[in-house]
Amino acid sequence: MISAERALEAFFAGDIDTYRDLTGIALQQEKSAADYLKNKITAEPTRSILYLGAAQLAFNYHDFEQAEDLLLQASMGNPPAEIRTKMRALSLQVLQSIEMQNTITQSKEAPHYIQQLRDFALNMIISPKRPTHLTAVHVDNVIEVLRKVKESFLNYLEINFRKRFEGTNIKNLDRLLSDLRIEASPILVNVGYSSFAASISSDLVVMTTQYSQEINVWKRSLFARYQNEVFGAETYESEGVASGMAQSYNPEERNKIFKPVVDLFKDSNKYTIALTGPNFTQKKKVYKPVSMTVKRILIPELPQEEGKNKDLFQIWGMGDAESNRTKLEVFSKQVMESASFSRLFPDITFDKFTIYLKEALNLTIRYEKPVFFTDFDPLRISLSNDDYMGLVNAFQQQFIDKYFELNNLLNESLSEDEISQKEYLDEIVLTISQGSRP
Repeated sequence: MISAERALEAFFAGDIDTYRDLTGIALQQEKSAADYLKNKITAEPTRSILYLGAAQLAFNYHDFEQAEDLLLQASMGNPPAEIRTKMRALSLQVLQSIEMQNTITQSKEAPHYIQQLRDFALNMIISPKRPTHLTAVHVDNVIEVLRKVKESFLNYLEINFRKRFEGTNIKNLDRLLSDLRIEASPILVNVGYSSFAASISSDLVVMTTQYSQEINVWKRSLFARYQNEVFGAETYESEGVASGMAQSYNPEERNKIFKPVVDLFKDSNKYTIALTGPNFTQKKKVYKPVSMTVKRILIPELPQEEGKNKDLFQIWGMGDAESNRTKLEVFSKQVMESASFSRLFPDITFDKFTIYLKEALNLTIRYEKPVFFTDFDPLRISLSNDDYMGLVNAFQQQFIDKYFELNNLLNESLSEDEISQKEYLDEIVLTISQGSRP
């Protein structure tokens, strides 16, 4: 029991090697105690509790076949109902893990495309700090982690793309960046359920035919560079490494890239994040909360722009809902860290052009402090901006640009994706205001 407790302490301290060694010792101790009662079928509930505890340790040790055998031994007695429920839950996790191992073993038979994505993937495990359902983690925690990884990576892409290609002779830079953001959006290429394990990758590492050779070479290695810079353990444990990052990115850029990830390691979180291998069998690194010194380097305080409110508020109050003329009586308000809401466009206007729509367009906008995001799949528009109206105006500009671009090309010259976009515009556009495109 002492070995098991020390193993947990090592785990939360990020010492994976010690955790694994102590778990192995605890497993042998618990199994020996259970085997002492192996033939004493009536020694319940002690017998089944010992075998269940040994099975859990075997599972934690990733010896799934031994866990399966120990659960079988536990079931041969007469376990009480509560123990049987726990046995069934653990048995399900063991079977899922064995199935996952078999799937990974047969990965050479996976489609070449998927295997390429797996080869470049970021592999992580999300574990509950205080397990209440064995090692199961809440869906909300999984969603939060995946969302923040996506936010960080797409910011990394945009920042590094502008650093590399702004000022070059590449035309329609913003349009190209919008396409890249959609293509780069992270995808799950493998999952596991002992806690929650995920292999996260990006199409950027495989798709190489859509852009110039220069851009293809740049984007193919981007996800690997992101993993090295943003999920490299030394980035958060070494002031020297963090200071090196500070030389590559300005304060605003560092906040966009590193803040979502640093938030995943906070003490107040109900989960821990660990790096693992492609088969999810061993945690390589458990992330600890970032020290204040490193945090100040990676996510420095940004100066407030004069006259510009950087916070999004949710307000509760009362007013005249019909005329909206009465001053709102505010009951309370709170600063929002994240939000999702809709913007309704009865028509699309930018500069002197207005596209009148057959029906209003409903655009979903997400907010992750301090940035607004939107992804509009029908026209492959993906944008981010730290100013709400800046995002709204950029969306309308790209919408109108896309309309003119597609209508100035012959159908024979359009790709399948562009034909689909043009058909969408034909469905929703009523007419456009007078004026020729410059």
